[in-house]
Amino acid sequence: MKKYRALSILTIIIIVTFSLFYVQSHTLSQSFPQYKINTIEGDESLSDELLIKGDFYGPYADEEFEVTREGTNYLRDERLTKRLEGNHVPNKVQQLRNEQRKFMRKKSYDENEYFIVEDTIISVQIPYSRWGIYKGIIELETYNRTTKETNRYEIDAPDLLDYAMIEKMYMNDGILYIPILNMEYSMDTDGEKTKFHLYMFDLNEGKLIDSIETLIDSSDYYVAFANVFVDNDQQPTEMIITHAVISEEYYEDTTDEATYPEAIKLANIVKIDLETKEITEIEIEKSNNDALPIAYNGSEILFVNIHSDILVFESYNVETKEKTEKLNVELDSQNISIWEFENKIIHDGKIYFLLDHDMEQRATVLIIDLLTTELLFKGAIEIEDYLPIQSGETEVYFHTLELRHDGK
Repeated sequence: MKKYRALSILTIIIIVTFSLFYVQSHTLSQSFPQYKINTIEGDESLSDELLIKGDFYGPYADEEFEVTREGTNYLRDERLTKRLEGNHVPNKVQQLRNEQRKFMRKKSYDENEYFIVEDTIISVQIPYSRWGIYKGIIELETYNRTTKETNRYEIDAPDLLDYAMIEKMYMNDGILYIPILNMEYSMDTDGEKTKFHLYMFDLNEGKLIDSIETLIDSSDYYVAFANVFVDNDQQPTEMIITHAVISEEYYEDTTDEATYPEAIKLANIVKIDLETKEITEIEIEKSNNDALPIAYNGSEILFVNIHSDILVFESYNVETKEKTEKLNVELDSQNISIWEFENKIIHDGKIYFLLDHDMEQRATVLIIDLLTTELLFKGAIEIEDYLPIQSGETEVYFHTLELRHDGK
């Protein structure tokens, strides 16, 4: 028994140490701000599917957290493996990792690089060398959860530029549409260019059947706001690519008195017919401060702009070329940047927005009907309880919006 005494003592010390560690971690997190999603107007049940991620910066700790209808959960209260990884992995990707560890090993955490259809998981990756050099191919892999069958394909893509990013993928009649926005910077000319590529891969035949390429703009990539929309998530026949540039500069507007107005310059809008492969540029009258395109419902492009503390939503009918103001939403803050509209989800006929109130430690959530532009839900993420254990300045940033149950 003596030879096991040292091992037993060591085991007890380890158990006690970890128990004290987790108890102290949980006690400390209770002193952090506790947030709640409060309904301002609309259907409160819609907030049940919201998952908001953020960062808390305090005088004694910096912590990641998640807010749901049930309350606030800090990363320090999670198991050690998740704490090491952080909250940057989307829940959808984390679920795939938990369920299919072998298939997901060494794969990206960008949820746009995965598509699930029935029992098949599709992964599309753009590989780079260890030096960050593009390899000239796209890797596509499928995994059937029932038969356990895996298929791997390589798509030759030598025309992609230096930095490429896969946008949300779509499928129609066995054809997987892989949209890619990519850019390159020339040190010789100190110029940039952004291109859009669309690859059409027949999953039944296991081969690439077509691709489309178009130049988007030559503006500064880091102030560019690009989006890819389709007319129908389930059976897309049209794709809209929009490109705008956002800059912090004052513009002539007698009604706006915001401290840091952001000017939106609409660069171009392109429509692609997925059946005929025809590319059409949509001409819209431009101004000193355009509205930002944020969605497409098959007939209208939806735009938004911020006028002081009011969000103005308007639509542009692609066929009639008519602009119509659709919705005004009042906000009790002038500290919202137009960049916050990158934080959106289009799903099941609804558009979800998370708008962080800069330096105010709160945020607004909006849910809007994609077809009618009706406001379905407006909520505020606010502090419900906060008892700091020491005084000092704090900052909070709500940066990511996800859906807890998206049916996939």
